[in-house]
Amino acid sequence: MIIPNCDFNRPCDCIDCRTIYEHIICPKCNFTNHIRIVRNSLGYSYDRKVVGGYDFEIPTEPIKDLKCFKCGFQIEKVGYYTEVDIDSNKRELEREEKIAQNKFCSKCKKVEKMDMVLGFENLNVILKEKNGENLCQECYAEKMKNEIPDPSTDKEKYYFEKRQLKWVLEKIKVTCERCGKARWLNAENHWKKLCLKCYKESKK
Repeated sequence: MIIPNCDFNRPCDCIDCRTIYEHIICPKCNFTNHIRIVRNSLGYSYDRKVVGGYDFEIPTEPIKDLKCFKCGFQIEKVGYYTEVDIDSNKRELEREEKIAQNKFCSKCKKVEKMDMVLGFENLNVILKEKNGENLCQECYAEKMKNEIPDPSTDKEKYYFEKRQLKWVLEKIKVTCERCGKARWLNAENHWKKLCLKCYKESKK
């Protein structure tokens, strides 16, 4: 049972919810061909927990051949599919071309301007050369983190800021002027002279 929710957060059997995407590897050139399959809706039903949703099935006929999008090889009897996903095949072909041109990260293999990295201003992969390697933002930052010594001490803790590519002060150990107990404070709060307990007592 499928419980899609594109219809205003209610179960739906629209074409988007019925469509699944699969890929077929060409045995001649090893290209990944993308296809779409639109499933048939079997109607609305409930499961044992009385949760409602639509049941779908994949048509089994007609069994079709598939012409490889890249080399044109006729792949026989791949099964049923509704249509060839032209846009995805074009992206796959572009991906192969970029890989052939060495436009991918040497570490994580993400492809330039096609894949994404999180935590950076530009989410698209932008390669940067470092010691003969092409690295995405994430892998470049990790390499710089390993090369730049961590300045943390017994009284200061730093974290590595990936976008700025530098260590940033995070916490400072400050001794309470009243009880003498040392505690870690966020860098912006290091001016606090008393611990919380002593501060409360001083207000009584």
